[in-house]
Amino acid sequence: MRIRPPTVTPSRSRGPRVTLTAEEVAEYAGRYGDPSQVFTPAEKCEGLEVSAELLDQPGAWLPVLRPAAAPPAEVAFLAEDMAVVNGSRVPFVRDAEGRVQWVSAGLRLVPRVDAVA
Repeated sequence: MRIRPPTVTPSRSRGPRVTLTAEEVAEYAGRYGDPSQVFTPAEKCEGLEVSAELLDQPGAWLPVLRPAAAPPAEVAFLAEDMAVVNGSRVPFVRDAEGRVQWVSAGLRLVPRVDAVA
């Protein structure tokens, strides 16, 4: 377990924002998905941005008019493993080895689907 004093700066994202190092930010970047959606937190200049993609299911009814994809959203960290995206808290969950393996979406844990070294 790492113990270090956090660097805190004000944020518009409901509470103080913790500044993570580039190595810490990289732990969260990747693809998290289930059969209906994929979340992709990607490293940007000053942290993370997350994009979401809905996946078509074989045999499912699809609307004729599909909504436009939402633009990427900034990920602000309140603490290690606790982020805020568009005003909603988004916890990340680690496995027994300390690797980020899940992200919470609503009341579900969405697993990481890319390889983690």
